[in-house]
Amino acid sequence: SVPDNTGAHFGLNCCFGRNDDEIVVGAFLDSLEGSAEGAVWIYRHDGANFAFHERLSLAGLQLSAYFGKAIAVDRRMLAVGAPGLVGPSGFRHGGVALYADIDDRWILQGVKIPEEPEIYQAFGESLDFTAGMLAVGSPFEHRFGVRSEEHTSELQSHSDLVCRLLLE
Repeated sequence: SVPDNTGAHFGLNCCFGRNDDEIVVGAFLDSLEGSAEGAVWIYRHDGANFAFHERLSLAGLQLSAYFGKAIAVDRRMLAVGAPGLVGPSGFRHGGVALYADIDDRWILQGVKIPEEPEIYQAFGESLDFTAGMLAVGSPFEHRFGVRSEEHTSELQSHSDLVCRLLLE
C-alpha cells in the first residue's frame, strides 16, 4: 500500500534493493514524524505483489532534512541522501545515511557529512553506488565549481575522497 501522506513526493525516486524482489522508494517530504523529515519505504515481493516491508527515517526531529531525496543500493549497502540535514556545526549542509543489510533488515551504520561543511551545500542531493564506491552529489559546494586547469588535480583528488565509501 502507498502511505496516506499527500505531498510527500512518494516515488519521486526509486531503485531495486538487494535484488529484484525488493524496491526502495524515496519520499523526501514525508512528514509522519514532523515537518518534511523524509523517509524511505521498502517493499518486498510476496509471490504475488510488492508489499510493505519497512520504513526508514532519521532518528529525532530532523526538520526539512529531505531524507530520501536520493537513494542508491550496491550489494548489501543502502545509501540515502538527506541534502537538508543540519549537522553538528549547527547549519544545514546535508548528509548521507549508510545502511547495511543485517538479518534481512536495513540497519543504520552511520551518517556521513562533508569533511569541510559549507552552509546549504546540499550534500547528498544525488547518489550513485558501484563496486563499493559511492558518488555523492553536492551541487552547492564551492569547491566543485572550479574549472580552471590549475585546479584540476585538486578537484579530482577531492572528488575521489567524496566518492570513496568508508564502510566496506
